[in-house]
Amino acid sequence: MADSGDKIQQLQEMRSDAEREAVEKRFRGGDNGGNDGGEPPMSNLEHRVGKLESDAGDIKVTLARMEGKFDTMDAKLNNFVTWKSAFAGLTVITLGLLAAIGTTIGAAWWMAQQYLAPLLQAAGAS
Repeated sequence: MADSGDKIQQLQEMRSDAEREAVEKRFRGGDNGGNDGGEPPMSNLEHRVGKLESDAGDIKVTLARMEGKFDTMDAKLNNFVTWKSAFAGLTVITLGLLAAIGTTIGAAWWMAQQYLAPLLQAAGAS
């Protein structure tokens, strides 16, 4: 059991050594795109900050253009009639027309009963 504990400790030490080397390499300017010529890693900081400021300005311009396009699209979509609202409007109009036709037919039937029936009875009696 002690043998496996020793192996675990060795692996942990190897891991911590590898992590320490990676950190040292990064701060020396190794894999992070820095220079390996012996300059301090912060020597190009002003250039990098200037580049970030320029990029941020470009991003702001792009976002402003996109926001304008989204506002235009929003205004167009607010005036756009969807198929659901068109279908609902058509349904209401159709039901209204059917009700009007039904009322007209009902009125015609009532008139026929009230006026035509006595006339037909009178004509049949003579």
